[in-house]
Amino acid sequence: MRDVIAVFLLVVVSSVGFGPAVRRMLGSERIVVWLGFALHASVPYLTLWIMHTAYGSVADALSYYHFGEGVARFVSLDIKNNAGELLKLIFQQDARIPATVYGVGSPTGTMTGIAALLVLTIGGAWPSTVAVSLFSYSGQVAAYSAMRTHFGRAPIPIAVGMLLVPSVVFWTSSLQKETLAVAGLGWLVFALVSFMQKRVFRGVVIGVMAAGLVALTKPYVLLPAAMAAGVWFYWRQAAGGTGPKIRPMWLVLAFVFTAVAIAALGSAFPQFAFERFADEAAARRHAGGLVGGGSYFEIGSVENTGFWSLMALAPMGLLSALFR
Repeated sequence: MRDVIAVFLLVVVSSVGFGPAVRRMLGSERIVVWLGFALHASVPYLTLWIMHTAYGSVADALSYYHFGEGVARFVSLDIKNNAGELLKLIFQQDARIPATVYGVGSPTGTMTGIAALLVLTIGGAWPSTVAVSLFSYSGQVAAYSAMRTHFGRAPIPIAVGMLLVPSVVFWTSSLQKETLAVAGLGWLVFALVSFMQKRVFRGVVIGVMAAGLVALTKPYVLLPAAMAAGVWFYWRQAAGGTGPKIRPMWLVLAFVFTAVAIAALGSAFPQFAFERFADEAAARRHAGGLVGGGSYFEIGSVENTGFWSLMALAPMGLLSALFR
């Protein structure tokens, strides 16, 4: 009964939070947004049921929550002194916690720390999953609300594509790294639009927090995000008007912006530096081959470790990712 009450309160409070963004939309858009909201509030129960039945309670989300409970018990013994260790765990520092925690100093440790925080503040696995699901959806709605003015007169297909793709709804309705990364990515898009609209302070503050969330969960997502931001920057500045379609000054500025962003990411996360791309990609392909899994398949041979060999596989990799 406690979980039911917690879920009810989460849904009510979240619906109030979504209200201001939805009121600025057209009636047909509102239907799409609220349908997505209803799905993200209800699908978490389905994902937990599938994990317990189809997967025999063996799933990353359940592991995060299980080990998070142990961390939460430790923190609750002396919140004043132990809360700092929980923050260290979340922010991938050397946390000293006398409980079983895998991946301290990595995104896996971050997820366990977030699970512990959810246990302390919300409680059960079901309401905790609803909380992260609705938070992830807030990022998706933030991205759509920021971009909708660029869609012309046909926003509904775009709204459906951004908010109601079944696989996205499913995988952002559980306690996963992807769930939080999508939230951060959505708010990062919102921040970028705010910055380009000369709302600099809002853009910088939200952008830093959103990028930080992505960096803690799926840092490699920031690489294509930086490149996409550079392309968008050029498109925004060069499109329209009566001048030439190719504008060298803006092209150079967009290239510099992208190069600086990628260099900064490579400095913060050496494993994603450009000069280590081929080695890191080959290592991850090899690791994926060892782990396997029900949905695992290979594109090309794992022995292809050269940069250009990997680039030759990129189109098929992109196609398979979009198909999945």
